Amino acid sequence: MSVLKHRMTLIFTNRVIWLYVFLKRQFTTILVIENRRSFVLTQRVYHRKYRLKQAPSDNTIRRLV
Repeated sequence: MSVLKHRMTLIFTNRVIWLYVFLKRQFTTILVIENRRSFVLTQRVYHRKYRLKQAPSDNTIRRLV
């Protein structure tokens, strides 16, 4: 694979990852607003949707909103 093609692949991959992270942050912000600023309810819904062992902490959610 040429260097240019490899670099373009990396740039594309980084943009996809950035978009995924952005969508997760947007989802978290919407959850906080819908759940009337309840961080515990937001963590529960986030955990159900993404099937993670741990949802973001309340401090992380506060920083996002």
